[in-house]
Amino acid sequence: MDVSWWHWIILGFGIMVAQLIIPSFTLFWFGLGAIFTGLVAAFWPSCPPWGQLLVWVVSSLAFDSMWFKYVKPTADRVKAGLAKEAVVGGVGIVVKAARTKEKGVVKFEAPLAGADEWSCFADEPLLFGERVKVVDVSGKMIKVVKI
Repeated sequence: MDVSWWHWIILGFGIMVAQLIIPSFTLFWFGLGAIFTGLVAAFWPSCPPWGQLLVWVVSSLAFDSMWFKYVKPTADRVKAGLAKEAVVGGVGIVVKAARTKEKGVVKFEAPLAGADEWSCFADEPLLFGERVKVVDVSGKMIKVVKI
């Protein structure tokens, strides 16, 4: 039987669906590896079946190892009880304007304490698109000043 590129795509999605039943997140990466192999086979139709199998094994193991080495360790960190120093000093952009002492919203390029958008207030009006810096934390809101 000749293995076509679309066989790999279907296998990949099948493995990803099986992931819904199994508690580990590892199978997802083998499904992604199969989809990647299907794309390689689509762009390189003369790739032999043993080459496709090799691409699948290598890409799956690469995706899986990247998950466990780089992403998973940061996902396991506890974000509850972080000191306000983890947030103070962050720089973001106002995405919801606010008048003095009213609630606005600031978006940060990198998440601060697990959130990339925070409700905020300031001692002066905040306009959409202005760059601001966090100077204090008050409950679930941050106090900002214009930069």
